[in-house]
Amino acid sequence: MMDSLPDVHESEETRGEALDVSVSGLYRKLEIPEKFGGTQFVDAEITVSVNLASNKRGTHMSRISARVEGMALLTGESVVGLAKGISQDLDETVTTVYASFDYAMPMDSPITKSKGTSRVRVTMACLYNAYGDSTPNICHGLLVKVPIFTVCPCALACSGGKFSHTQRCMVTVKLIHNGGVLPSNFDWIEDVSANVESVGVPLYSVLKRPDEVEVIRRGFENPMFVEDVARDVFSVMVQRFPQRSIHVIAESEESIHQHNAMAEAFSVGVYKPLFSGFGGF
Repeated sequence: MMDSLPDVHESEETRGEALDVSVSGLYRKLEIPEKFGGTQFVDAEITVSVNLASNKRGTHMSRISARVEGMALLTGESVVGLAKGISQDLDETVTTVYASFDYAMPMDSPITKSKGTSRVRVTMACLYNAYGDSTPNICHGLLVKVPIFTVCPCALACSGGKFSHTQRCMVTVKLIHNGGVLPSNFDWIEDVSANVESVGVPLYSVLKRPDEVEVIRRGFENPMFVEDVARDVFSVMVQRFPQRSIHVIAESEESIHQHNAMAEAFSVGVYKPLFSGFGGF
């Protein structure tokens, strides 16, 4: 019966515009190795993006869903195979798979050493280009969102160092590896998070009163504009990940202003032309 039904997706397209087309809201279990041993199994939201040729009206989204649903468990290695398989199923040149999830790490409070958990939002991306430089090209991306605490240096200076307003700053770090072979340690989520937190003051899930005093003290001893955060995090990431293209975005939820404040820094590299922005990347 399927053979007798029209394939409208393959009908002639004359408007001449190539598109990025995606399917989102798919979910699969993802296996993530931890830096210090062990494994986390996370529930990842999967988004798949394909480049649709200008002469095709639409893509076969059901084939994308079928491929994802056919994967019982995803790993960093199998995501590459998933992207390649979808590209072959659809006969499209470029396919990108995004997997977004929450990642948990143990985190003790600074003074009382109370046990807690740090959670960051992570997106892993894999781009498969079937005809890159005449041979298949694979590009890997890692996005980690890390919240920190900052103190406004302007208000602190204007008050003679007596008081200031504070804000929660969300720092987004994107690391790009342009190459077919993914390094075994690309890239530890723990390292990205720790390097961001080394610039500002981390947020904690459990704080006793001595811990709160210490966190506030650290913030007031190192007041930062959002511009300071973006520059300092970018500098740290360049030193820690010299072989990566890097994109850093810092966004502060201002406590006494109605607006948020943002700053970004990025290396000259492969991020903007390769990743479309689907999947939260």
